[in-house]
Amino acid sequence: MLSCNIKGVTNGFPLRLEVEKSVEKEVDFNADFLKNMFPKIEWKALVDAARSMGYTELPNEAESQMLDSEEFLKKFHHALLQLHLEEGALICPETGRRFPVSKGIPNMLLHEDEVFDEVYQIESQF
Repeated sequence: MLSCNIKGVTNGFPLRLEVEKSVEKEVDFNADFLKNMFPKIEWKALVDAARSMGYTELPNEAESQMLDSEEFLKKFHHALLQLHLEEGALICPETGRRFPVSKGIPNMLLHEDEVFDEVYQIESQF
């Protein structure tokens, strides 16, 4: 769901993962939650992120009727909820800007020259 918000970037999603360390965390399986989340997921971005972390069990494409399969739901659950980027970076696909991830927390703060001009225009009005 994260995207690059650098001034002028038009293609800031999905961020590419650079994985130094990933971890798996146990999360209770909830089929209803997964079924509700499925339409909100950009499938290719999830597949690419999971593969960056070494998980290759997701199909390239997914359709809503696949939600009737418990096997599919468990693979979706694992990729969505149990894989975590612990150390590494999120990389803007347009600019190559790296946002570091440390202890599972991404630092998405922008440098002053990367912030949208509108912020400065609003501040100067006051």
